[in-house]
Amino acid sequence: MTTIYGSRKEEWSKIILDFERTHPNFTHELLLRSTQLSPIELKICIFARMNLSIKEIAIQLGISNKSVQNHRTRIRKKLGVEHVSSLTSYLNGI
Repeated sequence: MTTIYGSRKEEWSKIILDFERTHPNFTHELLLRSTQLSPIELKICIFARMNLSIKEIAIQLGISNKSVQNHRTRIRKKLGVEHVSSLTSYLNGI
């Protein structure tokens, strides 16, 4: 399978730089809403904000679709938005 970005550490730096150019305050605003997000949860939020599907996020991170879904559930809880129907829509509003 082809990936948009590799999952290696140095490639993650490129993703962040590209993402921050397009969404300069997203990471800062997200961390203001919850300082409890783990590094992988932050990556999932960024990929979701980039409109990647669960399957695409799983490929990028080298984890299963179910793992991505579980992380998304924990992200909702940490952000206090368990009842929001779309995490991606919520993240797009940040």
